[in-house]
Amino acid sequence: MARGSGIGCFGVSISLDELPMGFTIGLIGFSIWHAVILIGLQAFVFAQLGLRLDARLGERYRKGAEKLAGLALIGLAILLLGEKVA
Repeated sequence: MARGSGIGCFGVSISLDELPMGFTIGLIGFSIWHAVILIGLQAFVFAQLGLRLDARLGERYRKGAEKLAGLALIGLAILLLGEKVA
């Protein structure tokens, strides 16, 4: 369970993740209220899904899930790099 500075770092990482979304929403002229509702709904749904999956799967699949997430991030990085180079 995260405590103290771990929770603070988690909050900062989420805020930094949302910063580009805020810039994009402003640039395309999307309604701030629609964006707030959609982002909040998405965050709530996926947080609940994650909590429920973790409660059921727990330790049994933790290592495999970490490897899969790492591969997904590497794949995304390769995709973005390929898009930037092309």
